[in-house]
Amino acid sequence: MSWLTTLWCQDLLFDADLTPHAPTRPRELNLRAFTKLRNLRALCLHSARPFTHPTFSLLSSHTGAREQAILPPTLRTLVLHSFDNGPRSFDDDDDDDDDEVEGSSGITHKEVPDDRVAVLWRCRFLARLPQLASLAIGRCDAWTAGVWTECLAACAGTVGYLSLTGWARGADATRESAVERCLAGMQALRELELIDFWVDEGCVRGVAGLGGKLERLTVTVMKGVEEYGGPGWEGCGGDVVGLVNAACGRDDDGNGDTGGGGALREFVWNLPFELRDDGCVAWMDAVRGRIRKGSEDGFAVTFGFQ
Repeated sequence: MSWLTTLWCQDLLFDADLTPHAPTRPRELNLRAFTKLRNLRALCLHSARPFTHPTFSLLSSHTGAREQAILPPTLRTLVLHSFDNGPRSFDDDDDDDDDEVEGSSGITHKEVPDDRVAVLWRCRFLARLPQLASLAIGRCDAWTAGVWTECLAACAGTVGYLSLTGWARGADATRESAVERCLAGMQALRELELIDFWVDEGCVRGVAGLGGKLERLTVTVMKGVEEYGGPGWEGCGGDVVGLVNAACGRDDDGNGDTGGGGALREFVWNLPFELRDDGCVAWMDAVRGRIRKGSEDGFAVTFGFQ
């Protein structure tokens, strides 16, 4: 099947889905199944429930003198919205992830806890996709600093569209700094979509580092304010307004204009339907007033409820 250029797999089923009363089995899909599709340009793998790449296969790719590619380097579009890459939480006394950033040849189980090795190696395939132009991946809330700075940053020069799902509130300073460095280095990025993603200082500063080049920004909040922001509407999803202003090349005081208010032409903010109440119109008007770019600049702000 070397002739195949596009593969779109929707609603994948695993043994655990077909035998719900059997002992729990991991939902695993060995990405090496696609390695030999040497002309593959677009790959989408979607499952109703999160799936992962089996750890044993990942570890085997790092045992030789030369790291092996997992996905074809010809890929230009990769969609892995349901990709689950590891544990969701880390100890509060985390050391920084400098050991991870040094590269796969320097990583050992003695230097980094086992779960961190697995998270990093599950995402190493991103570092070997030199033609990648469009990437949608989740969930990224398990990502260590090394995943941001070593894996995702490796394709920063080519990715024009990026969709990230699931970044939890309260990430430590090391990981937020890694988010900043990664996003600021993605100078080809023109469209950014954040889904169920807590916007904190790392994301805001990273987008500011793009120098107003971003053209479209979408933020989707999938949880209620009581879980993911609050109190009330303020802060729903994090510092989203600060992110928009950073994308415009300005800060919240309107300073730092890169010329013409940057390239941003559209901002879409999708919110849970249950938040639609009598106060939402006034809140949306207030948000528009805090964004330092107006319709006279050819800029549109859209609110959606789902």
